[in-house]
Amino acid sequence: MSDDDIPAEQTDDSPTTDAAETAVDGGAVATEAPQSRFWGVVPSGWELVEGSEVYDVNPSYTPEEEEVTYIEMDALDTELPFPKYSKKRKAADYSGKLFGEGDTLFARITPCTENGKTAFVNEMDTEVGIGSTEYAVLSPDRERIHPLYLYYVAKSHPVRNYAISRMRGSTGRQRVPFDVFRKELDIALPPLQEQRRSASVLYNIDSLIQKTNSVIEQLERVRRGTEQEVLSRGVLEDGSLRDYSDTKSEKWIGKVPADWEVRPYGEVLDDSSVGIVVKPSQYYDDSGSVPILRSKDISRDGIQNGDFEYMTEESNEENANSRLSAGDVITVRSGDPGLSCVVTSEYEGANCADLLITTPGDEIDPQFAAMWINSRAGRKQIDRFQAGLAQQHFNLGDLRKLQIAVPSLEEQQRIVQKVASLTRSIEVEEQYLDKIKRVKRGLLQDLLTGDSRTNVPELDVLEQVKLHG
Repeated sequence: MSDDDIPAEQTDDSPTTDAAETAVDGGAVATEAPQSRFWGVVPSGWELVEGSEVYDVNPSYTPEEEEVTYIEMDALDTELPFPKYSKKRKAADYSGKLFGEGDTLFARITPCTENGKTAFVNEMDTEVGIGSTEYAVLSPDRERIHPLYLYYVAKSHPVRNYAISRMRGSTGRQRVPFDVFRKELDIALPPLQEQRRSASVLYNIDSLIQKTNSVIEQLERVRRGTEQEVLSRGVLEDGSLRDYSDTKSEKWIGKVPADWEVRPYGEVLDDSSVGIVVKPSQYYDDSGSVPILRSKDISRDGIQNGDFEYMTEESNEENANSRLSAGDVITVRSGDPGLSCVVTSEYEGANCADLLITTPGDEIDPQFAAMWINSRAGRKQIDRFQAGLAQQHFNLGDLRKLQIAVPSLEEQQRIVQKVASLTRSIEVEEQYLDKIKRVKRGLLQDLLTGDSRTNVPELDVLEQVKLHG
């Protein structure tokens, strides 16, 4: 029996009428409103419909062109409806799922389903597109459901969470059966005009998320350019950059001010060590209070306050060599070898696994050290150390050999501050982005359940929404 033949859970989803029924004596008998296991009580004026009544799953298309639009899995975003890119592919050479403009692509294989990869097919320059065999293609009946509204239904937490719960197959290759979309979903369906307005609200938010992402990417490019410039030119007391008249060129580093001393990183350290290298799971303890930092928790802007594992204070004492202090520089050994950041006071006393730990001495600012390791000059040397290795892996000896240009401590701090102002701008935009995403999550739920309504004429329908029906 195939995955798609697995029977759905048996539930009683028979809708009841929202109107009053007539009693034997001619009076009115109140009846309950329709109720969905996904959307709760259906608002007055909405329909409760089976999904298959308003969309087709994997519809048949016949490509007329030899080359068609190709949207691969990597092009699907986890947050936004718009595919990040598309290509062209000969339809005869590829046996993927076919789709048209206005269809929704739902990634049905792990981990893409869990990550929320779902896309709305916007304008294409071919009539038919082709993509992964791991898509469930949902094609709307435009007389019943607006294409963008269908996308947001598929993107919603109730649908995604249910799809995840119904995944079948071997570990690592689990898939959502197509029957989830053909037989098991219902939709609380408002009138078309209200669908258009709700889609307009959500599309507006997605456009704002996309624009904010673009701002962050632009600021990141500016920061990287500024970082490269200040690390090769330095910063004077008045905050201006040095000119290029008095520089020297160093192998693996390039041009730096002539008065900067180039030294191995190990010469400017007070201490260095390696985090826990055995499987750290033996130290995991749900009752522990000491976080164990891993490579996944490291970014160039600092430790990401994520989903840590913990150990007890007793285990932390047993692993004192890998215990962290504020001001330490921690560096990733494998995965993204060389990626570095500074330990802040928030993580004083934490422990770490499979990270390199260095404690800068009085001659070097920790933030400057991390910046240098992350810089183009630092990464160029790290790549050289990795050359010929079958698996990317960075060791403490290589880190200590890393050549670093050392200006005065005061100039190091000016360099750090020059870049820090851009980092703060990025952080402000990222906080704004998180806020927008939280608003979207709340609105998506409220609009699809009817807790918030858009059935007022003052709400305009966007032109982008009108294009699709």
